[in-house]
Amino acid sequence: MAEELQHEDLAQGQGPPELVIKLALQYLTWKEVLHRHSSKDVLLSVSTVCKQWKQLLETDEVGRPLCLNLLKSYDDLIAIRNQNGRARAEERGEDFQDEVYYYKSHELLARLMKTGPPRGRSYKDLFEVSVRIGEAMDTHGFDGPDVPQRPSLESDARSLREASIQDYRWIVRPTIERLRHVFDNNDCDDNSKKERLKDVAEMRKRLLHHARGDGRTILLRKNAIHMEKEELAEVAGRTMLTLAASKDLDNRVFVPSSILSCVSLENIIEGLETIKGSEIAVQLLLQLKKTTAGTKRKFIYLPSKSEKKLLGMRIDELCWPVNPVDLMNFLLRKIFPNKDLVIWDDDDFDASEESQEKRWCDIVSKYWLEASEPIRQLIVTVYNNEVATRFSDADSLPVDTPTSEVVPLDALKLIFGLPYTYFREKVANKIWRDIEPSLRHQIFEMYHRQTETFCEAIQEEYQSVYSETCSLEYNAKLLLDIFLDVPLRHDDRPRFPGSLTAEACDTFVERMEEAMNRWNELIDLSKTDDEVLWDPQTIAELESFDLMFGHTRSRERQCTLEFCVPQMVTEFLYRNLSHEQEIPKREEFTKAVEKFGADYIRSNAMTLSYSESVERDNRAMCLVNDFRALSSHIYERHHAMIALLPLLPHLSVHDCKRLVNALFIQRDVHHRNKWESSRCAFSNYEFRDLDMRFINKIPCARGDDTAADLILLLKWHQERNVDLDNSYEIFDYILGVPLPENIISSMGEFMVENLYQGNLNNVNKTKTSNVRRVTLFLRRFCYERPERAHIVWDYMREAIQNAIAVVEGVPEIELGPVQRANWIEVIYLLVIRCVEISAKRLLSHLRRLYQGTPLALLPENFVGFRTLAERIKQPLIFNDTLYYHYFQEHEL
Repeated sequence: MAEELQHEDLAQGQGPPELVIKLALQYLTWKEVLHRHSSKDVLLSVSTVCKQWKQLLETDEVGRPLCLNLLKSYDDLIAIRNQNGRARAEERGEDFQDEVYYYKSHELLARLMKTGPPRGRSYKDLFEVSVRIGEAMDTHGFDGPDVPQRPSLESDARSLREASIQDYRWIVRPTIERLRHVFDNNDCDDNSKKERLKDVAEMRKRLLHHARGDGRTILLRKNAIHMEKEELAEVAGRTMLTLAASKDLDNRVFVPSSILSCVSLENIIEGLETIKGSEIAVQLLLQLKKTTAGTKRKFIYLPSKSEKKLLGMRIDELCWPVNPVDLMNFLLRKIFPNKDLVIWDDDDFDASEESQEKRWCDIVSKYWLEASEPIRQLIVTVYNNEVATRFSDADSLPVDTPTSEVVPLDALKLIFGLPYTYFREKVANKIWRDIEPSLRHQIFEMYHRQTETFCEAIQEEYQSVYSETCSLEYNAKLLLDIFLDVPLRHDDRPRFPGSLTAEACDTFVERMEEAMNRWNELIDLSKTDDEVLWDPQTIAELESFDLMFGHTRSRERQCTLEFCVPQMVTEFLYRNLSHEQEIPKREEFTKAVEKFGADYIRSNAMTLSYSESVERDNRAMCLVNDFRALSSHIYERHHAMIALLPLLPHLSVHDCKRLVNALFIQRDVHHRNKWESSRCAFSNYEFRDLDMRFINKIPCARGDDTAADLILLLKWHQERNVDLDNSYEIFDYILGVPLPENIISSMGEFMVENLYQGNLNNVNKTKTSNVRRVTLFLRRFCYERPERAHIVWDYMREAIQNAIAVVEGVPEIELGPVQRANWIEVIYLLVIRCVEISAKRLLSHLRRLYQGTPLALLPENFVGFRTLAERIKQPLIFNDTLYYHYFQEHEL
């Protein structure tokens, strides 16, 4: 072949001979057959080489072998499938009927090859028609309007028509109408709207000026789950020292009946200093507060760098208040042995399983021997109550003799080898429940005081941002407007082309059914009418159905999603919250900076021609403009979020609903089709930029010096860390402090509104997941403010009553599998939350679960009412904020 390529025609610039081209085309098109779902279309690429190649591609000498190759690949695949099917049927003693065709595309190609292409068509045309319309037929066969989903792959077996109409009518349409009232501005006239927009613009300028001020740095938050044990011990030690300032060191910490009753405050502080490896110190501000009972001492914790008043501190020197429950739970997870970490920390990664097991045994044995006797007794007690009673292969351990002598190695391996959070969580809850109630109250009171001091410092820091002529409520409204102002989407993000007005929503189902009927009709005509089959418009129209319902498998194909029902809520949020200025896409922006640096910085291009200098300057100006737009938008929203923290109690009822719905309504999205759920998860996608840790602390552009901004940009790009931590959430910021009652009330309303409202079709997995996120904060409020827990109980009662009422009087056989599964999931969620928040008042309402239809719908292993009552009457369950990111529910 190499000798043939030296043909004299090559020297004349006429290209390789025709035979070589035909062989090459057959090979390339054969490769396309093997990889026909690849994003690169080989046939299209070949046809653009030159006119001669394109003409030869149209010949049957190339096209017919291509079709035969594709047909043979189908025949081989169906032969293998039949062979495996016969083998499985023979093993089971069943009959088996051979399949004739692999897919609809196989059947279509076989039919066309029998007749050949019609007059005026080539085998290349036959190949393209069979592949493209065949794939459309396959899509219709699996995901068509009236095809039930396969139960083995989806628990939701409804057809696309049933699911789309039901979900739109009972879930999406009511959600949009509710959001229409939450996010509209029809309550004010045009002049008020213009004045508010003007005030928002002025607030943006002040936020950006604040961000660009000398010494101003982003107020970052480090989640407690990512702190080292030494850091956690120091924070916990400061809390204990603050308590010690108002109590005697030998005062009792735990109730008399506790295993830890002999442990004093001094013992705890000494243990925390041992974990940290050094002495723990704290600075306190003493205040005397007069009350009806007399004068009381009040100690306020000050950060170590602040000997002056808080107003003299830099904002980045402030320490975020850490929830005491997080301190306890995460510290236990850090100090307890972890088998996975032990193995991965081993320098000898190729060590045998026996040597790794021996090392693990040595570690747990050493830890057990070094632990104090009260700690060992605590572990044994929790093991007996929470492990031995739940696991059949776990024997109870005696507690009447010294534990260092009686605990076998197998029991220690089981204790520390349980799922990473399970046993540690049980130990932490046991500790919290055994703490003296008055002391536990003091701990949370200190936490609230720290939060108040923290918020006061933030409010003082942002005093220049707040408008002096406006109320705190109006300032909070303006900051919320900026915080919720998401950027315009980029062109590569799919758009919902239709209108979302109330009138358009009224006719949506009718238009959707017309499209589905046309989809069915066109598929049927393609099977029987050759004129329709060979009409170029048929392919385009069939592929449009694949796109408009969200079934596309290729990101390169433009998606309209005209009838993708789950996308409608996301689209509504974009249309109501999108920013007027388009922000550059992070990935493309980063690549552009990288390429600029490679072309003009790392290449050491010292001398450039005039035209090259102009091109460099133009590229630099474009980069700087994009940098300014991106950094300004991020810094404005981030500082608006921080400045909003102390003003959360001043948000109006309407603004609280805006905040809660924007953060939670589309956070987790579960889809039946193949469309990526992340594209519809608005609340998860559009707020992640505000965590400055996630985007590696992009600097704030100065805006007045192009050269300085370019240097700042290139320096950031060189020093940035490419390892991003996706575990951080915006929840750590805006919702990371104890929430005021107005926000909790809006969360409670959100929970009730997004669960059952009189119809079994009101709930799906998406709504349940988003409600679950909200209930985590409701649960936290109950143990942070136990005296106000009744606020949460009232909303829980309403949600439980609605869930029970929706099935009462409905025959069990009338509930579909999807309805039943969703109802059980909601009941599990509500019952578990009632147990965790110790909602004893709701027992009379929960009793209705064990009567009539609700009882018939519950699983056989569902907790009995007597057991449920016993668990609800127990003290609160103190869960940490790890649950905000990973759903790990308690067992009933």
